Amino acid sequence: MSDEPQRQPSLVPSQAKPGYPGNSPARMLLVAVATLVVGLIAGYFIGRFSLEQQWRQPTTHVTRDSYEEASRDDADPTPAAGTLVMKAMPLERTRMAVRERTAADPVVAIVGAIGRNDGEVELHVQVENRGTCEVTKIEGVAYGFDAQRRPAKLNRHGENYVAFVAPLPGSHEPLKLAPGGGKTLISEKLRYVENASLALAQVDRITCADGSVWNRP
Repeated sequence: MSDEPQRQPSLVPSQAKPGYPGNSPARMLLVAVATLVVGLIAGYFIGRFSLEQQWRQPTTHVTRDSYEEASRDDADPTPAAGTLVMKAMPLERTRMAVRERTAADPVVAIVGAIGRNDGEVELHVQVENRGTCEVTKIEGVAYGFDAQRRPAKLNRHGENYVAFVAPLPGSHEPLKLAPGGGKTLISEKLRYVENASLALAQVDRITCADGSVWNRP
């Protein structure tokens, strides 16, 4: 038997395999970034799904309270309580909803814009008479959008819509919109627009030369 003392196993940690990062700061940072990216993507799609569900019903009624809030403090004309208006949605979504809703209307808005000149701002809506009577009065609602096609403030208290009428009260220029494709441009001054430059519109009521009236169902 040898008198040499037996050597104990070394307690020195083994070397990590080449190329394996283990729990290094770089690996932990990579995992954190990946988790953040996945979370952002998931949040985007969840939010988008929520909006899609909301936009399935694109209209809402102007309530008595919302009308009183929108019309106070000398605001520009606002749709009356009970009017069915479009919810605040991007331009293309609103255009699709307006087109579907007004497809069978006798008078439709075909072009809309917000014009600026010498510090003044005007709503411009071109309408077409697809009905069978000469139209002498038009009432409707216009919606504003910015250059990025997002809903934009069009009235004093932040609403992205205003009411319009032609001819304007007190106007000495009568409206005579011929049936079967007659067109005219409706203009209305606005005072509280911020960055809106595009517009869509719906016609909700027309009066014919024979005294008959069409209201949106």
